[in-house]
Amino acid sequence: MKPAAQTKVEFLLFLCILILSFAALRPLMQTLEKKLTAVRSALLTELEQTYNIRLSYESLSPSILRSISLRNVKVYDAEHSAEIASFEDFSVQYRFWTLLFGNTAEFIDSVNIANGFIDIDLVENKTLAEKLNTLLQSSNSTSSTSVSASTEQKFAFFSSQLLNVHIKNIRLRFRNAVHDINARITDGYLGIDTEAITVSLSSTASYRNTDYTAVGYTETAFTIEGKFNKHLTAGSAVADFSHISTDRFGISHLKLFADYRDKIFTFNTMQGFQPIDVTARWNVETNDINGRFSCENFAPLQSITLYDAPKSMMQFTSLTMSGDFQFMLSGQQLRWDTDISFSLPPLAFSSYRLAASQLRLVAEGTDTGIDVSQLSLSGKDADVFSKFAFNFDTMLPTGRASIKRFKLPSGALAAADFQFSKKENSFFCRIPSFTAGKGVLRNINVTLTPSVKKIDYAFSAEDGYGRYGFDGSYIYNESGSASTSPHFLELHGAFDAVSIDTVCSFIQAAVPEANIPSAAVESLQCTTEFYISSDLRSFSYNCIRFVLVSNTVDDLYALLSVKGNQASFSVTDIEFSYKKMSVRGNINADFDRLNDIIFTGSLVINSIGYQVQGFFSQNILNIYGDYGLAITALYEKDTGFQGTIKTDEIPLPFLPFFLTLDSEFRYRNPMDWLYTIENGYVSYAEPASLGRTTVGFDFHGKADPSGLFLSEVKFGNEEALTGMLTITAPATGDDGETDYSVELNLVSPANTERLDFAAAFNLSGQSVHADGSLKLDNISLARFLYTQGKTHTVSADAAFSISPDLFSFRFDVPQLSMFVRGQDLNTSGSLTIENESAELNIEQLEWGKHKASDIAGVFSLAEMTGRLDADYAGEAAKKQMKAHIRTAYTGVQPDEKTKSTLFSRLKSVTERFTITTSLSNWQFGNSNGKDAVPFSVIRDTGVTAFYAGKNDDITGFILDDGVVSLQLAESLPLKLNLDGTVKKDALNIQVSDIRADVKKIWDITGLNYVLFYGGTLTGDLAISGKPMEPEFNGKLVGRNITVNSPNYAPEIYGPVTLDIIADGTGLEIPYTVLQGPSTDIWARCTAEFSGWIPNDVSVQCGTLGTKKGVFKTDNLLFQAAGVAGCTVDIKVTPTLVGVYGSALFDSGYFVVKFNDLDKFNAKYARTRDIAFDMKLDLQLGHKAEFRWPTADFPILRALVPTEIPLSLVVDAGTGNFTVAGDVKMRGGEVFYIKRNFYIREGSISFAGITKEIEPLVTLRAEIRDRDTGTGEPLRLILTAKDQPLFSFNPTLNSDPPRSTNEIMQLLGQVAIGDTGRDNLWQNLLVSSSDILAQVGFLKKAENRVRDFLKLDAFSFRTLLLQNAIFGNLFSKNRNTVLTMSNYLDNTSVYIGKYFGSAIYADALLHLSHYDSKSVKNGGSQRPVYKDLLFQPEIGLEMATPFFLLRWSVAPTKPDTLFVGDAALTFSWKYSY
Repeated sequence: MKPAAQTKVEFLLFLCILILSFAALRPLMQTLEKKLTAVRSALLTELEQTYNIRLSYESLSPSILRSISLRNVKVYDAEHSAEIASFEDFSVQYRFWTLLFGNTAEFIDSVNIANGFIDIDLVENKTLAEKLNTLLQSSNSTSSTSVSASTEQKFAFFSSQLLNVHIKNIRLRFRNAVHDINARITDGYLGIDTEAITVSLSSTASYRNTDYTAVGYTETAFTIEGKFNKHLTAGSAVADFSHISTDRFGISHLKLFADYRDKIFTFNTMQGFQPIDVTARWNVETNDINGRFSCENFAPLQSITLYDAPKSMMQFTSLTMSGDFQFMLSGQQLRWDTDISFSLPPLAFSSYRLAASQLRLVAEGTDTGIDVSQLSLSGKDADVFSKFAFNFDTMLPTGRASIKRFKLPSGALAAADFQFSKKENSFFCRIPSFTAGKGVLRNINVTLTPSVKKIDYAFSAEDGYGRYGFDGSYIYNESGSASTSPHFLELHGAFDAVSIDTVCSFIQAAVPEANIPSAAVESLQCTTEFYISSDLRSFSYNCIRFVLVSNTVDDLYALLSVKGNQASFSVTDIEFSYKKMSVRGNINADFDRLNDIIFTGSLVINSIGYQVQGFFSQNILNIYGDYGLAITALYEKDTGFQGTIKTDEIPLPFLPFFLTLDSEFRYRNPMDWLYTIENGYVSYAEPASLGRTTVGFDFHGKADPSGLFLSEVKFGNEEALTGMLTITAPATGDDGETDYSVELNLVSPANTERLDFAAAFNLSGQSVHADGSLKLDNISLARFLYTQGKTHTVSADAAFSISPDLFSFRFDVPQLSMFVRGQDLNTSGSLTIENESAELNIEQLEWGKHKASDIAGVFSLAEMTGRLDADYAGEAAKKQMKAHIRTAYTGVQPDEKTKSTLFSRLKSVTERFTITTSLSNWQFGNSNGKDAVPFSVIRDTGVTAFYAGKNDDITGFILDDGVVSLQLAESLPLKLNLDGTVKKDALNIQVSDIRADVKKIWDITGLNYVLFYGGTLTGDLAISGKPMEPEFNGKLVGRNITVNSPNYAPEIYGPVTLDIIADGTGLEIPYTVLQGPSTDIWARCTAEFSGWIPNDVSVQCGTLGTKKGVFKTDNLLFQAAGVAGCTVDIKVTPTLVGVYGSALFDSGYFVVKFNDLDKFNAKYARTRDIAFDMKLDLQLGHKAEFRWPTADFPILRALVPTEIPLSLVVDAGTGNFTVAGDVKMRGGEVFYIKRNFYIREGSISFAGITKEIEPLVTLRAEIRDRDTGTGEPLRLILTAKDQPLFSFNPTLNSDPPRSTNEIMQLLGQVAIGDTGRDNLWQNLLVSSSDILAQVGFLKKAENRVRDFLKLDAFSFRTLLLQNAIFGNLFSKNRNTVLTMSNYLDNTSVYIGKYFGSAIYADALLHLSHYDSKSVKNGGSQRPVYKDLLFQPEIGLEMATPFFLLRWSVAPTKPDTLFVGDAALTFSWKYSY
């Protein structure tokens, strides 16, 4: 057949077959299409009803022989019509003939899914979430048997398939409330054949967990290749992650291998390029897991990249680790162990550096606890080792830790040993010693006691001085409401005399920026107690009485209390004192809202009060206070700060200045600011109550970055110095140099005073250039210092020039007069310094009793030599002194390197030298000498030696390391040997072979309260403790000590042997008896050292037995001479002298100096540094005589024995002296109108009134006389009732009565009109002779007679001198011959004697001239001798408990047996 024909036949045959096939298969295709439609409808209904999703597709293309293909398949949320999945291609290839023959297990050949996404968002699709949740719950509620059977059926069906699944370019997303997963499968394959299941997957994925937002998104790209057997009982897979990254870190490459056999999963790493090995095994049947991690020099940060990490973390890149970690989890039990070490590179942070080191951990553990056998850090900067165990049930560790060396941020090292232990439910940590730099704490104990919802804790430690203590609780209650915090923390702390230096040492060791000056805090100690509480939302604190003192600085004391919370702050009970500085007060602030702050303050600084209050609101600060203080400041972002400052004579703290100010300011930046002073005034003295002080200066002007310009400066009010002040401070130039200049010019109106000052400074690099001049013309110092007077002036002329290679200074003082420490100082002289030489010339320097003249000195730095000569004369310790003083200096030339700069050479002046001082032609009191007495000081490297005396009587040295030695020779009043060491914080000195001549040493002091007349002190002393707190131990023995008090007890007591015992800070002289001529005195003394001075001295002393000693004094309060006994206690402190006890005075006179009370009060007023305090009970004996106003010319003199002692009081607070009590007058005289009246009875009452003591006097006194006209005898009677002594105005009467004029004539007064020359001279001579006779020799005679006859009272009064003058010079009859009775006329003798304490007898014997021609001679007409008439009067007093009984008789009428001459008197007294 021809090919063409054959072709046609074949075509026709194919066409026939095709037609026949279409005809035969059409019913089958229609049937298949109906089946697929039914399946589609059932599937869509199930999806929508069960999962709330709806499925759609664009076309369905079934191939009867091999496949079904769906195009643009979409899955929607049925409720919201939101698309949750989409696939462009979804096809299933199947085996038609296999399905045709009924083999349904193998009919699917492959599944292909391409180009789509699946997005399941359970957050947005609530209905889908609920459906899935319902299905999961129903699945969980099914019995385990059914679940297992269903699972087996699924695996059986799955494994029986011969299937290939291909997935390409499918994006997956799943999100719920916690997880957010995004993945894109680029290529995926799952193949199931007759023998195995093969898996292959390439994908990228990201993951985010809302519980770990800090990690951020985790992103990766990976491939998985694996193969499993048909029954999934064995297989393996490899997962290769090209990278894993998060927001914080990334891992470049990770490859893992997994194997499953015999129901055991095995996992391990496959990376050979990293020296790590990770292996894990999981037994699916037993659920046991174990694993192991091992590495060798593994650098984790080279495999892990950190994002946005601080630069400091980059230094950990070279960190390597070696070791292994393995674990095993079986059931509920976990066991693990590790031995791993880290090689840490050198680490450097902003404030800390740590050298390379090794960190090692060797430990094992279980689910109940951890046992660490080694946790150590070793290297150049660290050596730390620990071994401990930790129990999870008690959460408490036990073990130990040792820090032999650990470098702190400051570079200091820390060291400590820790011991951990537990007892019952408490944890204890003991640290015997913890050192950080210079700080050391000892006996540290930490205790933790946890309980249900609470942890109690305590901490205690000690330093070298005090103790630290903390305790508190932490309470937690997770069930707390939203309005209350579930946490509460409370802390109580107490410091007991802890060292601030220790605290600061720890702070400085940990914080290198804390530059705390050690010298300022090393002596400070703190005692306080504080409380802190917080619920972690708010807090409060209270520090009670924070006390700060110094163990080396005297008088330093600080106290304050602090309390507050998150909205307020207060500092109360502020009290600070140091020497003459004191601060007291309170400070409060309320900042409930930080934008509105209100504060108040009250301070008293050196007794000056300051009240301040203010507020800050809306960028405005306002401060108001005393002394017109007003500060207002406003801050604006564009303009900066601006405001005003005003004050009105505000005292500047701790300075003797007072400031008045009216000013404005603005500040934007350091180069743009202005301060304008409208009015300013600075005063030096205390501010006047009604006006300004005269010592001060006015000023006004301005200051800005270019300098200060005061256009007017004015000193004083009248004839003021006026001028201007300019200080320029321009900006730094291009060459780095800065020039400053100062100019001040002041002149008085009459140009009599002038002050000119000018100076220029140039700063270039490290060098300084300066030039200036000062000229003073007759400047009154009273303008500048209120302690100076108008006569104190100064004139001077000075100039200076300074540069690195030049120093020139000239200072001429033609005249200087000023007031210094209570004395005028006058001098004139000059000082000149030119480069390396200086010359001093002072013609004369006078200050009080001291005078130095011809002072001349020269010094040469080039030659390192100097000389000073002067003549001195003065007085010290009431001894005249004079000497010629010569001092010579010789230094050692520095090396060539030191010579390069002037200041280096000046420094070398004090490093190595010899100074020799000699005194020639000297005098000290009664001692003098012409030969020079040398004293030398030699300074060399590491040692200072000194020598004094002609034969080096004093020698010694001091080494720089603290070793000291001193020897005083036998030839000196004080001989001793001193050896030991003086350290910064310790003394160790031995003073041996002490021998002191008490008299010679005491004479040098010039003290005259007590004088020693002989005796020696011998013994030894040991001095220890600290330089500012020394302790003395030893004993000195005084032998043959003789002593007196010249101002009180003039008799010399002794010789006596006594002991002086030093015991620590105490000094004691035990009970000692000093024998004296009149009486013996006992005494004991104690003292307490404050530093090197015995400050608190207590002396108890008194007289032994009833004997009394001679007492004689003349001071501001009393003048007395007699005998006395006492028992007194004398206290002497730096601020107080006190006298307390009782005393008895007798057999002498005393005078109270009422007129000097003002001087006494001024001397001991409260403003003085040392106060005087006295409480003394004074008993006056029967022979104690009171005189007033003076001892030599008394107006009133009387015996004043006391029944109740007088109370003598001096108030230490005010300095006022008071006397309280009453005294009786027994005999005596009162001088009134030129006559002495005999006191018959009387009393003196002291009311105890402060400041002005004016006794009240009650008395009755009389004298016997004769009427000049009739010759009749009479008595003149003087009486007073409670009259002030200072305005004494008694009443005069006579018996028989006479008129006032007659009485005055009898007393010698000149009558009015009777003033002729003769009468006047007669009256004057008689009056003066009467006074001289009574106060002259008769007083001394009376005392001697009284003592000889052992009387208590004896008074002799005579007008012998007056009678002689009157009878011879003024007698009208020149021929009259005077007899003895004429001379002894009106002479009286008074005697008195005590018999016991209740009976007193006295007698008055009166002699007068008997004129036989007179008819009235009174009484007896019988003269005792010729014409001398004797008139006696005798009395007897007896004191009873109820009244005073007195009997007296004046026997003038013997013819009546003296019955009319006797008298009996009763007297008594009531006090209201």
